[in-house]
Amino acid sequence: MSELNLNELNPPQREAVCHDEGPLLVLAGAGSGKTRVVTYRISRLILEKGISASRILAVTFTNKAAREMTHRIEEIVGGRARGLWIGTFHAMCARILRRHADRLGYTRDFTIYATDEQRQLIKRIVADLNWDPNKWKPAEVNGRISRAKSHLITPERMMAEKRRHDDHLIAELYQHYQEALREANAVDFDDLLNLCVVLFSDHEDVLAQFQTQFEHVIVDEYQDANEPQDILTRVLALPQNNLCVVGDDDQSIYRWRGAQFKNILNLPQVYKDLKVVRLEENYRSTPNILNAAYAVISKNEDRHDKKIWTGRKEGEAIRLLSNENEEVEAQQVVRMISEAIEEEVPAGEIAVLYRTNAQSRVIEDALVRARVPYKVVGGFAFYQRKEVRDLLSYLKMLIRPHDDVSFLRIVNTPRRGIGQTTIRQLQSKAGSLRLSLYETAKNAANYEEIGSSGATKLRNLIRQIQGWGKGLEERSLADTLTLILKDTEYEDFLRHDEPAKAEAKVENVKELVSAMMVAETEMTFESTDPWDTQEEREEKTPTRREKLEVFLERATLESDTEEQQDRDDVVSLMTLHAAKGLEFQRVFMTGVEEGLFPHQNSADSKEGLEEERRLCYVGMTRAKDLLTLSFAHNRRVFGTSMPMRQSRFLEEIPQDLLEPVGGTGPAWNQFRDEDDEEEPTPSFQPTRSPYRPPSRKPKSSSTLEKSAMPPPASIPDFLQPGKAVRHRTFGLGRVLRAEGSEPALKVTVDFKIAGKKTVVQKFAKLEPA
Repeated sequence: MSELNLNELNPPQREAVCHDEGPLLVLAGAGSGKTRVVTYRISRLILEKGISASRILAVTFTNKAAREMTHRIEEIVGGRARGLWIGTFHAMCARILRRHADRLGYTRDFTIYATDEQRQLIKRIVADLNWDPNKWKPAEVNGRISRAKSHLITPERMMAEKRRHDDHLIAELYQHYQEALREANAVDFDDLLNLCVVLFSDHEDVLAQFQTQFEHVIVDEYQDANEPQDILTRVLALPQNNLCVVGDDDQSIYRWRGAQFKNILNLPQVYKDLKVVRLEENYRSTPNILNAAYAVISKNEDRHDKKIWTGRKEGEAIRLLSNENEEVEAQQVVRMISEAIEEEVPAGEIAVLYRTNAQSRVIEDALVRARVPYKVVGGFAFYQRKEVRDLLSYLKMLIRPHDDVSFLRIVNTPRRGIGQTTIRQLQSKAGSLRLSLYETAKNAANYEEIGSSGATKLRNLIRQIQGWGKGLEERSLADTLTLILKDTEYEDFLRHDEPAKAEAKVENVKELVSAMMVAETEMTFESTDPWDTQEEREEKTPTRREKLEVFLERATLESDTEEQQDRDDVVSLMTLHAAKGLEFQRVFMTGVEEGLFPHQNSADSKEGLEEERRLCYVGMTRAKDLLTLSFAHNRRVFGTSMPMRQSRFLEEIPQDLLEPVGGTGPAWNQFRDEDDEEEPTPSFQPTRSPYRPPSRKPKSSSTLEKSAMPPPASIPDFLQPGKAVRHRTFGLGRVLRAEGSEPALKVTVDFKIAGKKTVVQKFAKLEPA
């Protein structure tokens, strides 16, 4: 057990840790040590203020963060951390609902559907309604329903408001989806939050119980909270309002997921006695990186101003890589990665970031050719992999046999000759009887609608499930899964079904068996009922069924949020969204181009553009020592090479912070508007040494213009405003304006189909119409 040493904190950190009562907002800039602040604050409440851990609620946004924070707290307070409520909003709500599910018409053993199970259910509903499955794709419908739930929008409200032309149809699917969930005694991730809101709203005695339980409420990453999470945060902190929220509005990048970053902006209006502490000392990045990141983020209007600084030396300039196309970009980035590894920079300290998943292909190809090992962060999480989900569905059937989604997943996996015709007959009969598929399959031989061959195979499956279930208490969880694997010959099925991927899939199966073995060994009764006293926990021994319930719940809650990182010594590839919370010595941000970053779907609205700018800030501040920003002048879109323009975010960075390196194509600064005013460099100098090496002095604008721009040339007559032109991809359009001169002549055209676009004439090759 280590000591709680407040002298390890800087003054603002100490102020946040030692704030005793009343609402507190901790504005934690990137790399400012917020995890330490939360850890020390909880530890101090326990050790110095004498508050029982069970009276503290700490909410994080990932299971990984919750585990790490729990470990750090236990290192400081030891056994006094027992009973601490720490976890994600979803895990917290699941615990609460397990206790009070009956108040909402559910039983305590309700099932939590993971994403693939939600989509399977939607697919079934679309089929039942005889709607076109190509139009009503489960992933898209699921996304629409989830976004509605993140704003507490019910099917009835969606139907009434009709904000989109097809909302009435989505609302109908939404209604059927909710009814099917309730019939299955199941909820999805969003329901965990929303049902807790309903529980607290409709049952004041339950809310009062939890308000009494929690003397202090601490929420990390508050800028990512959606509407239900914000409501739960505020009501649980009442009436004493000992609420501490930690976050950074500049790092709010999940608007598409329902996050409402204005919650953190509006907090001073909600709590008039709010204490605000700013953590502004950055312990991660160099001043040059922070200068550049601040130059970008400071363009946003909706933000708390934070003047982040660091005591580190200035460091290297931000490298700017200009490339002819994305293939060259990938080659150049991989060349620089190889050089870094030769310089003994650990491969695990190098990351390549991009705006969209599709950008990774060319980079992966280049890494493979260069024989540089890498991993893609943000691929399928372990518990989302098909073979793992198959086996979890088998396990669910042992304790929740009336779960239709799980039944449909296993009924013919591995193949046991139960065809789609038999399944449709079974579903039809179950619907008419208002019974689960499992219950109907048990008596399939009694229904003439179901063929005798299909009925026999269904009965054999039911007998297997019943046999595994009856022996559940006699075997370890790992042994039960091993028996299922043996009886179903599942590993042989994998080897036959997908020979090329079989080895990796079988390894995943083995890993699941190992995970169950470890989980059962480490599992305590505290996991099954948080309301039991310590004495009661010690007196009781959890049943295997209870242990299996806990394991399945953990697997479901982690399936959408956690990744299995097999190796730490390889280069990491990931989207900018996946990079949040990580840090690397060297970071390469690729595809920093208009239309790609900021993304074309977001750049036309203020809210969208400001979120893209926050995403850029997040990406830049992942770098500790060296940041490289890269863009291409041409990029293939659906097989067609399209001219691209460097991102406006690059134009917002002071030129003296950027150093062009290597690359191909026109000089990077050709595309800056000639009338742009140079922004002053923000003051991120080291506190002890404001010295800036002479080699990094900014060039004058006249010097830059001379080095980058050729003598002015007249704009061709056919590119004058109002002229009709033709583009080989975009088709016909009318010129709105032309700026600059060859070879960097920019032309803004309003295309008849593609809309308004700015292109570089050298690459676009516009012709008179």
